[in-house]
Amino acid sequence: MHQPHHDEATNIPSIITEDIAVPHNHPAASAGQERSDLIECPVMPGNKVIRSAAEADGMYRDYKGTRHYLCCDTCVALFDADPATYSKAL
Repeated sequence: MHQPHHDEATNIPSIITEDIAVPHNHPAASAGQERSDLIECPVMPGNKVIRSAAEADGMYRDYKGTRHYLCCDTCVALFDADPATYSKAL
């Protein structure tokens, strides 16, 4: 069952699918997404990121040999401003 969810940080309505919130207009909201393709945003713990979509959209940063996938433009900016803090969040 899908329940409406509102992502307060990005102000984007989301759908909760099996306890994983994804933006309402993202392909995972309408189709089953492989769990192996999901990862948590290091800036906003609890927000799941679809790796393949983040790669395609440039919503990731490499820091000290580790790739970090980010859920929104705000998180990208915050990570860019202080990658050392957010890379430890994992």
